[in-house]
Amino acid sequence: MADELDRVSDLEMAYRERALNAHLTRVTEVVIIDGYCNDCGEAIEPARLAAVPGVVTCIDCQHRRERRA
Repeated sequence: MADELDRVSDLEMAYRERALNAHLTRVTEVVIIDGYCNDCGEAIEPARLAAVPGVVTCIDCQHRRERRA
């Protein structure tokens, strides 16, 4: 049982570290053109811009980034 708890704890720590690194990458990424996705160049949905101020990717490109990570 203790081994399982250690494994779960290690997995959670790794997940949190990846999430933090992803956040730090997003925070330091420069907006190329305000309101447009840095990856595909398409307009970012107004609802996404309102929900996540300063976002640099559309929802589709963000999903692709997260799958690659």
